[in-house]
Amino acid sequence: MLGSGSGGNCTFIGDERSGVLIDAGLSAQETDYRLRQIGVDPRILRGVLITHEHRDHVFGANSVAGDLKVPIYANEKTARAARGLSRISDLRPFQTGRPFDLDGYWVQPIPLSHDAADPVAFSLEKERQKIGCVTDLGTPTEPLIDALLGCQILILEFNHDPQMLQNGPYPAHLKQRVSSAHGHLSNGEATDLLRAVAHSGLRHLFLAHMSQVNNLPELARLAAEEALHECEAQPVVHLSWQDFASSVATL
Repeated sequence: MLGSGSGGNCTFIGDERSGVLIDAGLSAQETDYRLRQIGVDPRILRGVLITHEHRDHVFGANSVAGDLKVPIYANEKTARAARGLSRISDLRPFQTGRPFDLDGYWVQPIPLSHDAADPVAFSLEKERQKIGCVTDLGTPTEPLIDALLGCQILILEFNHDPQMLQNGPYPAHLKQRVSSAHGHLSNGEATDLLRAVAHSGLRHLFLAHMSQVNNLPELARLAAEEALHECEAQPVVHLSWQDFASSVATL
């Protein structure tokens, strides 16, 4: 993960030959810099998949599309809702719930409960390897759980600790938004979803979109590891960060 949190989200999935980004919450310059930090040449990018229109997911979409010359993929409602996204010359639409091929990656856009126009998670499959990415979610659904089954790598939101949120500095309306069914997953809610999809073939788990105000990495990691112990899955647990790229997972 190149960056994860309310300041900008961007994830690279690929190999030395080709790859895609999920979201473009960082500028083109910062995206280029962090890709090179993890040994990836930005020229191998084949597309950027947009989950929804919130600024921390689309801030850099125009600059990434122009400077790095990468097509942007978004569903119709997200393209309309995101300021400036519709002006991108190489904007390629997809339909939520309908899988499509992106340079050999079989991409499934999964509908989500979140306060956006038409938010999605993604699963990507290539050469019998499957990766799931869920970063903004209010409450899990059965279709989401079904779509995430069988992942070898799972990127899952562990946004907040409920007690820290309630005792923290956010105004009441923002606390209500974050904790609502259209907001963000708490550590406990994330572990419930994790229990539903974890299996013996899960090799890497990334704890994503952790609030810098309402969560602590050690709380999120403890919750995840307790859930994994209960379901006997043994993936490597990775923390994600806002200001620099996380560790790299390989299959």
